Amino acid sequence: MIFTTYIKNVFIRAKQRIIQVMAMGEQDIREPYESMPFGIDSAPLDGMVALYSDTSNSEESVIIGYINENQVAKMGEIRLYSLDGNGDQSTFIHLKNNGTIEFMGNTHNLVRYMPLNLGLQELVTKINTELSKIATGISGVGGVYLPTYTSLNISNSKIDELKTL
Repeated sequence: MIFTTYIKNVFIRAKQRIIQVMAMGEQDIREPYESMPFGIDSAPLDGMVALYSDTSNSEESVIIGYINENQVAKMGEIRLYSLDGNGDQSTFIHLKNNGTIEFMGNTHNLVRYMPLNLGLQELVTKINTELSKIATGISGVGGVYLPTYTSLNISNSKIDELKTL
């Protein structure tokens, strides 16, 4: 039989997440195993509603899922998110059905740092070459022009924690 229950407490014991639930009331606190897809490590917040079930072994019950109260993903999509202590979304990665991936929003674009930096450094070199030509031309007619060569450093824009193709 599957029934809903409330999460009472979540903690780690011997590298295993322990989910305490109120099974048949506030006095009936149990610690069932948690069922998750392989490779996903997530912890629910206290007070969330869990789907709780007994197994063929009466000593081993299991939490088979949680009631999601903030569903956004459309057909064919998947969204990973985290919540802060108040239950508000703090971060997300949304794999959309149109082929895009949103990392915590959709206002800005991720860029490939190395090709962007290479292109910008080539532009700086061309600008500095033209400034030299201008200085040569002005001095050739008797004027004086000392160019202030430009430089560019976009290192602060590089996000080492995000990688792409």
